[in-house]
Amino acid sequence: MKSWYNGYMFGNTNIYNPWSIINFMNDLNTNEQTFPKPYWINTSSNSIIKDMISRADRKTKIQIEALLDGGTLDIQAHEGLCLPLAFMTVLRIFIMVFWQVF
Repeated sequence: MKSWYNGYMFGNTNIYNPWSIINFMNDLNTNEQTFPKPYWINTSSNSIIKDMISRADRKTKIQIEALLDGGTLDIQAHEGLCLPLAFMTVLRIFIMVFWQVF
């Protein structure tokens, strides 16, 4: 299980996705021969981000292309992002992507 899920390293501690671990343990309880799966894969959607990108201005789309080409951006990520406010400024796309990844 450890090699399948790999986990995230925080300091000297490995952290694993609790959704995947709980679901795997549940499946293992039902079938001892079960194999780990990426249970988290269908737990979210990128439809909001896709919509925001489609509304983005030219400057923002150029910034997105720069990121896709391996570039970087220096922006401030806000933890308290309110979804309706996210549609008021397209630059919040980057904050939404950041919180989706991390």
